[in-house]
Amino acid sequence: EGHLICLNIENGELIWMQNLLEKGYTKADKEVENQYASSPSVYNNLIILNQNHHGIAFNKTNGDLVWNSEIQKNGLSTPVFCEFDQKTYMVIQNDKNTMLVDPETGEQSWALDCISTADPIVIDNKLIVPFYKGFREYSIEAKKAELLWTNTAPKCSFQSFVKNGDYIYGFGNRNIQCISLEDGSVKWKQAMKGGSLIIANGILIILEKEGKLTMAEASPEAYKEISSIQAITNPEAVNHTQGYRRISACWTNPVLCNGKIYLRNTYGDLVCVNVGS
Repeated sequence: EGHLICLNIENGELIWMQNLLEKGYTKADKEVENQYASSPSVYNNLIILNQNHHGIAFNKTNGDLVWNSEIQKNGLSTPVFCEFDQKTYMVIQNDKNTMLVDPETGEQSWALDCISTADPIVIDNKLIVPFYKGFREYSIEAKKAELLWTNTAPKCSFQSFVKNGDYIYGFGNRNIQCISLEDGSVKWKQAMKGGSLIIANGILIILEKEGKLTMAEASPEAYKEISSIQAITNPEAVNHTQGYRRISACWTNPVLCNGKIYLRNTYGDLVCVNVGS
């Protein structure tokens, strides 16, 4: 609904709030169902959102607008920061382009005709853009970007990928897959419903959308499951009633902290799983 809210972490009291729609900073688009789905990004004293052509920035202390871009359809991925010549930039996407932008000023350096709902992946001077019909890798600099390869074998859903060594892992079309960063080749696929995942100490922590928690090795050799448990039962998922895909699922990334994994579903159920010694 376009509300940007800053709260006191100690007691939950409101510090400031911006209504992006009410102030005219963005425009509601009926064709973009999850218009405000990307995560806010903190950079120095700025809060940056993936809205409009290439972002919008607010002062994180008081919520004042710092810069904005042309109002249009935004992307759903979250900005990713990178550095060239000791200066920080961000890779951000709207509904048509992947762009390099100065987070301090909002000035755009270049734009590519390639988009994704998953977060772009930046490793040194390489940019990997996963999208529904394949993957592309670019060599990027502050002023230019050059296509290195395109591979249509791997697929991407809307969940972001994680990196381990020279490989990335993430959800495709009803599977989880291991993809080589060298050429985009798929090393293996494992049938698995959508969900989210993180990585820690070379172990994939995977939460499927219907609540199954799985731990597997982050290895390019093969899918190697370590353990799994049905951690959450989503009420609507039992009977697959109307709308269950939207209102009954686990899309939030697992959180690992002090040997415990915290999980939640779209009902707000919270589960803690002990994986410590």
